[in-house]
Amino acid sequence: EPRPGLSRARNTGLSAATGEVVAFTDDDVVVDRHWLSAIARGFSRGPAVSCVSGIVAAAELRTPAQAY
Repeated sequence: EPRPGLSRARNTGLSAATGEVVAFTDDDVVVDRHWLSAIARGFSRGPAVSCVSGIVAAAELRTPAQAY
């Protein structure tokens, strides 16, 4: 996507996607090695599942507020 912006990039990716599931993360994220398996497991719970998410933990706590 030549135009700047996260939403534009994601929308372009969605338009080009050919699979049944699309997973997004950010460029500064390190995902767990079981991340994709957990997403697949969430969707396998039934046809009514349309979104899967989980806990988003900070890699490091830089401020006291991040601990809560």
